[in-house]
Amino acid sequence: MNTDHPQAKTEDLRPEFNASSGCGEDVREKWLGAVLKLRPDLHFEYRQQGESQFVVVEDTVRSKFFQIGTSEFKFIASLDGRRSAREIASLIGEKDGTILSDEQVVAICQWLLNSNLVFGDQVDNTKRLEIQAAARGRQQLMGYLNPISFKLPLFNPNKVLSRLQPFTGWLFSKWFVVAWLILASVAMRDLWTNWSSVESSSFGILAEGRWLWLLLVWVALKVIHEAAHGLACRKFGGEVPEAGILMLLFTPMAYVNVTSSWRFSQRWQRIAVAGAGMYVELFVAMLALVFWARLDAGILRDISFNIFIMGSVTTILFNANPLMRFDGYYIMSDMLGIPNLYPKGTRGTGEQVKRLLFGTPVSPNICNAA
Repeated sequence: MNTDHPQAKTEDLRPEFNASSGCGEDVREKWLGAVLKLRPDLHFEYRQQGESQFVVVEDTVRSKFFQIGTSEFKFIASLDGRRSAREIASLIGEKDGTILSDEQVVAICQWLLNSNLVFGDQVDNTKRLEIQAAARGRQQLMGYLNPISFKLPLFNPNKVLSRLQPFTGWLFSKWFVVAWLILASVAMRDLWTNWSSVESSSFGILAEGRWLWLLLVWVALKVIHEAAHGLACRKFGGEVPEAGILMLLFTPMAYVNVTSSWRFSQRWQRIAVAGAGMYVELFVAMLALVFWARLDAGILRDISFNIFIMGSVTTILFNANPLMRFDGYYIMSDMLGIPNLYPKGTRGTGEQVKRLLFGTPVSPNICNAA
């Protein structure tokens, strides 16, 4: 799942409604008096995580997901296209004591409009959508021209994955987990007893003449890795509308779009989708190690060793690394219950550095999201 979702999986979740700096009184009054209407095609779902409760918003048209607090949702759900934002905030405050400040109301309205989740009486939404579509088109074009990082969608894998599902359900069964653990113990024993051979074989893995085998093994493993993500997503009822190639630092990587996994109310299901690629790829790597330890010298033994190295070492170093925005990052983010972990951490670190060096105050986050 190297960047499987075009990052919408977390980028759009739990928005932080930061008050706009330098917002004048006239502008604020305009937003407070705005009459907004929530789009009727949005899907909302209450979720509980520990003691925290929040709402996941799905934009089914654009396959985007947002996560908001219950207080914000009460306000957002009341936008009916008849009453102003100020009136609605006042009414919900009187009804159940949910208090939103003027700054919060303005920030929420701005976010809703910028995210194209509402229609407004003071905004030509058709023109706004056209402008944003053109902007996204330009960004996509610039992405294609970026030699360091760009994404190339190739096809919709949904039909292929659906046909494979009846034959691959065992991959996520309890007995296969048991088989995985048994194989892991055998592989670790073989690794321990053959460590000196592993070291000597590692030195020759990049020898001339082995590059083609390495490339073929790498491609096959990445196809298996991404297929596992897609199959796991489909197993739990999600859609996989896109698969392709991501170029990152001049290195080609496969990806599948499993953003729809955010429809899953169970956190373990989302974690299972994020970890499925490593789970299956490590099984293949361990199986290859067991074969390698029992084969005589030759091409099959060399290929088995290549599969073991490419499917274990590279997977653990990159995909499992929570400091990189690959599988391990999304698993950790879900386990901690902190969507947008990377941008939040980056922004928080930057603000603290500016506070220490220049005395700049930290920007207030007025979102009450759980």
